[in-house]
Amino acid sequence: MTLSNRLMRIGLPIGSLLSCLFLWFHIARNSAALDAVPNAVGPGGWPRAMLIGLAIFSAITLAGELLQWRASIRSGSITPAAAKQDGGSQAMAVVGVGVILAYGFSIPYLGFAVATALFLAVWCLLGQVRSLLTVALVSILGTIVLLYMFVALAKMPLNRGVEPFNSATISLYRLLRIY
Repeated sequence: MTLSNRLMRIGLPIGSLLSCLFLWFHIARNSAALDAVPNAVGPGGWPRAMLIGLAIFSAITLAGELLQWRASIRSGSITPAAAKQDGGSQAMAVVGVGVILAYGFSIPYLGFAVATALFLAVWCLLGQVRSLLTVALVSILGTIVLLYMFVALAKMPLNRGVEPFNSATISLYRLLRIY
């Protein structure tokens, strides 16, 4: 692996850590709005929890990349097969980012429930999960868990989408006894 490729691989976790630091202090300056919510699991707690989680996983990723870089320096080089596999990983990462962006853009139209179920199914298929039963269970159960976590527990209003998805989401909420 070339030096520029390795620097690109450590750039993302470093950028994520710096973004988390900036956003943490940005939120801390206006914490009155977040602290006004009495429930620690409510809307006030989620931005902080997500920033802490992203910072932790970025630090773990950065440490892993640095350890891998150190090992490759000690061994002298990376085999051509490993370099080819890394190129495939980068292509899948680009596809993954595209799927995440499509998910984000589809939520206002399809609603959170439908968009999340489709996203989880596509993500499983990209992860080479080939059992349709597993894909269906992960998509359905994962969406239900997220709906309970955000709508029932955190009291966050999620986008229900445009018709007919709005009506379907309301029916799903009633079926799940969320409201």
